Parts: sequence; C-alpha cells; structure tokens
Amino acid sequence: MTIAAGSNAELHKRLRTLILIAIVIAVLFWAAGLVIRSGNRIVVWDDLRSTFMDAALFLDNPYDGAGYFAMPWANFFLLPFDPLPLELAALIMIVLYFTLLAVMVHKFGGGRLSLIAALGSAIAFDAALEINIDWLVVIGLLVPREWSAPFLLIKPQTALGYPLAFKRREFVRASIVGLVTLIAALLIWGVFPLDLLENIRRWETNPLVNVAPMAIVGVPVSLVIGIALAIFAFRRRDPVYSVAAGVFFVPYVAPVSALVMFTLLSARHPRACLLVSVVIWAAVIPLAIRFIGG
Repeated sequence: MTIAAGSNAELHKRLRTLILIAIVIAVLFWAAGLVIRSGNRIVVWDDLRSTFMDAALFLDNPYDGAGYFAMPWANFFLLPFDPLPLELAALIMIVLYFTLLAVMVHKFGGGRLSLIAALGSAIAFDAALEINIDWLVVIGLLVPREWSAPFLLIKPQTALGYPLAFKRREFVRASIVGLVTLIAALLIWGVFPLDLLENIRRWETNPLVNVAPMAIVGVPVSLVIGIALAIFAFRRRDPVYSVAAGVFFVPYVAPVSALVMFTLLSARHPRACLLVSVVIWAAVIPLAIRFIGG
C-alpha cells in the first residue's frame, strides 16, 4: 500500500511538472506571437480569427464558414471562444493544447525531455502561431478508447491509425459510439459530408504546406511504408506506431497538425526527437532572420 501510494504520488508530481513546463512554453510562444503579429510581416492566428471564432454564427451550417474542414460537432467545443478577444482566445487555446499534449506525453510514458523535445520545437512554435483544433483530437487520445471516436473523427487525418491499437471489444464499442455520433450529425446537419466536400473545393488547401508522406515521397512508397508500419503496430497494439502508420495513408497533413505525431514520437524516442528539433531550428532560424531582414 505504501509503495503504491508513493508511486502514485510520484506519478502525479511528474504530471504536474510536465503541465507546468507546457504552460510556461505556451505563454512564451503566445507572447512571441503577439510580438510577431504587431510587426505585420507574418500572419498569426488567422485560422482562429477567420474560421474557429464564429462557432455560434455557423452552428446551423458550419460549412458556410470560410475554410471549415472539420466535423460539424467541433463547433460545440469552440462556442466558449466566440465572445473572447482574439489574443485571449489564442492564449487559452495554446495553453489548453500544450497542457493536453503534456498529459499525452505522461500517458504514453514520456518525461520532461520528451516534452521539451516536442513543445520546444519549431513545429510547436508554428502550431502556436497558427493555433488550430488538433487539441480536440488529443482529447480523443486521452479519453477511454471506447469514447474516442467523436474526437478522432473531428480531424481524422491527424490520428487515423490509432484504432489499430484497440482490443476487439474496444474497437467494437468505439465503432458504435462513432456510428451513433455520425447518425446524430446527419439528423442535425443533414448530408453534411457533401457540404464538407464542397467547402474543401471552395477553399483549396495550399499544396506547398502539405507535410503528408504521400506528398513528399509519393503515393506508392507511402502506402508500402504505411502498410508495413500498420502491421507492426497492430501486432503489438502499439498506439504510438499505430498513429504513425495512419499518417502514411492520408493525402494531406498541415504542418500545424504534425505536432501531435511529433509529440507521440517524442514520448517514445525523446533523444532522437530532440535532435530532430535542433536540426529543424537550425534550418528555420536563418530563414526567419533573412525574411525579417528583407
């Protein structure tokens, strides 16, 4: 009993430390965003302003909003941000996102080095400057698997492979919850997938910012790697490699969404991801200095 209690206390202490680190980094990145935004050289929090802060206005038909590509029920989670000033909404959402990522690192066995490698990266900084709704997908990775589908479906490309790690009973229950969610959405919003496809055609994504493996190494190579990784992950019911496998099967991944995958990998391989983070910063900083100077 004493050992168990001590172990639980230590785990809680580690989690609190991770959350504190996440909040500090989130606030620092938010402050940097304020400074960059005041210079009017780089667009900051544009998606939040133009797409995700009008949830109440477009609650009846989310796809009337510019660039809205998520599932329609995501707007319910965005309603609290509607009345807030942009800067405050961005601060709360960045802190919330980074805090959830800290909990995810803790859940999947990572520590402080894992969190620093992930949230100290240029990938995380970019996500803070263009905060999106991937934090809702992270909730899907944290809740019991049976209840994960409504969150994972919001942006399915972010964690498409996660169900590979499910046990049969978990998969069946998650499928039922997901099916009920989709049926309810069809009853509320009609045949919303057609509206979603039309919105995607209307607001085409920029192919230059697509970091999906399909766009980088080509479809055949991406599929071969994805199938091999999926088999490996499925046999071990490994959630980290399951999510990694799913990335190889989607045609588009925005840079801001890459943070979820990078954080999961950091929980498993902190030193390797820290090295990747340093290399990315080494490449990005000279470009940023040149851009600002120009």
